[in-house]
Order: sequence, then structure tokens, then C-alpha cells
Amino acid sequence: MHKLKTIVITLLVVLILAVGGIWGYLWYSTKQQVDDIVALAKPFADISYGGIEISPAGSIGVSGFKSS
Repeated sequence: MHKLKTIVITLLVVLILAVGGIWGYLWYSTKQQVDDIVALAKPFADISYGGIEISPAGSIGVSGFKSS
């Protein structure tokens, strides 16, 4: 029974680390793409944004987008 408990806990920890890694990769990748777009538009407009949002359903968005 102790061995089964250890295996289940180990699998749970691995799953949590994998989900965290995927979330981090998506956040960082999206941030880099948005930063690149903002840098390209810099000569033509002043663009800023509040942050990157990732939902558990798989949606990724940019919040607080402002342009002037």
C-alpha cells in the first residue's frame, strides 16, 4: 500500500510540474510575440499592454491593450 501511495504522489507531482511547464512556455512565448509586434509598431504608434492571460480552456489573450 505504501508503494502505491508513493507512485500516485510521484505521478501527481510530475503532472503538476508538466502543466506548470506548459503554462510557463505558453506565457513566455506569447509575451515574446507581443513584445516583437509592439517593437515593430514603435515608429508608428505608442502601444502598451497590461499582461498575458492564459485560461485553463486553452485561450490565450493580452489584457490592458492601449494604443495612441
